[in-house]
Formats: sequence, C-alpha cells, structure tokens
Amino acid sequence: MLSNAAAYRTTDVTTASPSQRRLMLLEGALTAAHSLRDAHAAGDFEAIAEQGAHCRSILIALMTELDASSDRRLAEQLSSLHAWIWQQVASASTADDLDDPITILTQQRDAWREAVDLLRTAGTGASEPLGPVDVAG
Repeated sequence: MLSNAAAYRTTDVTTASPSQRRLMLLEGALTAAHSLRDAHAAGDFEAIAEQGAHCRSILIALMTELDASSDRRLAEQLSSLHAWIWQQVASASTADDLDDPITILTQQRDAWREAVDLLRTAGTGASEPLGPVDVAG
C-alpha cells in the first residue's frame, strides 16, 4: 500500500501538465545529482550506486519524453545535452566530477521553473503554451 506521501506524489505527477512534469524531472535529477555528489564526498559506495542509478534513470526520462513535433532541433539538442550529462554522471569518480552536470541541471531547472510560472500567470490563464514552445512531451 502506498504511503500518504507516495500517493500524493503519484497524484501530483499524473495530474501535472507536460511542462510541470518536465520541471519535476529536472528537480528530481538535480536532487539525485546532489545526493550523488554527497555520497562521493563521503565515500559511501552503496549510496553512490543507488543515487547514480536514480539520477541516470531520470536523465533517460528527460531524454526520451521530449515532444519533437513542434521543434525537432531543440528536442535533439536537449536530448544530446541530457545524454552528455548521463555520461558524466555514469563516469563520475569524485564529487568534483559532478560540478558541471549540477550547474547545467540547475540552470535548466531555473529556466524551466520561470517558464512554467510565466505560463501560469499569462493573461490567457492557460497552463500550457498555445504555440510550439512546449517540447516537454
């Protein structure tokens, strides 16, 4: 049986718009990358394996859940960027090896959060863009 927190999270994900789900994925990848960096710093090999796998699985979702129908080039660039981050996470052997991936994920998360907030406060009241802006899938 699901805990209350897990049930809430499941409901939150299933009712979120594609843009909001993408933001959740970025936040999850960033949280996992920070935990992975902490595990490397502590030399906690079990946590390194666990957090590394978790972060990589979220990065795969970020790569594969793009809707390329509105902007194929942008979707391909984002997918390539997340593939590069995946490789950096997979090959990280020290906490410092995760600095660039964390910086990039932070910038993406912040930009995506701002875009989602702008969509929410847009005069149309729509939670999703009306044109070919949303490549979230």
